[in-house]
Amino acid sequence: MSIKVVYFPFPGRVEPVRLALTLGGIDFEDERVPFEQWGSMKEGVAPKQLPLMHIGDKVIGQSAALMRYAASISKFEGRPLYPTEDALLALQVDEFVDYVSEMFGPLGASFKIEDQAEKEAFRAKA
Repeated sequence: MSIKVVYFPFPGRVEPVRLALTLGGIDFEDERVPFEQWGSMKEGVAPKQLPLMHIGDKVIGQSAALMRYAASISKFEGRPLYPTEDALLALQVDEFVDYVSEMFGPLGASFKIEDQAEKEAFRAKA
């Protein structure tokens, strides 16, 4: 089954997915879409947002879901990166992932601010 990860040409929200697949030795295509091309591309894509993962003929979005999938199919030292057989441990992993996702929203918005003082002030309020 082929896997293709699609995102912008920087780490961002999909980097943990790339890292999990790489750590697990999973072959995947890493498509990095320039901003200039994304506007015309998104009309042909169901979620209309990045990141996306093509798994065979399916297209899936949402970075946390992609991360859980990548970690569940990837093994390191013989163990899956995501605990598929321990519901309590999976819950604890999900809790941490959700914390990181909640922090990324306000922090991510600050990346567009060019003035350093304004950026720091914005992050202090977040």
